[in-house]
Amino acid sequence: MCDKTIGEIADKLEPRSYTSREFIYEIGKYLKINGVDSINVGRANDKSPTSLTIIEEKLISLVINTPTYANEYTDGWKIRRLSHDSGVAVVSSVREAEAFLEAFLLQEKVLEDMESIQNVS
Repeated sequence: MCDKTIGEIADKLEPRSYTSREFIYEIGKYLKINGVDSINVGRANDKSPTSLTIIEEKLISLVINTPTYANEYTDGWKIRRLSHDSGVAVVSSVREAEAFLEAFLLQEKVLEDMESIQNVS
């Protein structure tokens, strides 16, 4: 499911190299087109809204942030730490994110199936 979606997004882009940040921006556009609210936020020290301000204000319930370095001065470290301190769920690996998405989609399917069964009876 995830690979298929990433493939769909990539197939619609001009063929060239993209930075992680550019591709994440494209993912955000894809989410909006498909009815999932998302906003672009700045880095920890950028102008608001930033990753840290939306966590502090409890505007989100899940953070997906994969660490690249075990360095306490990175934005990622600050994001994961604040998320834990604020009680916001954190997914910190690509495998975890894929598993979370698969479980979420499966749960949605189960709920739709249960609603269909209830409507029949």
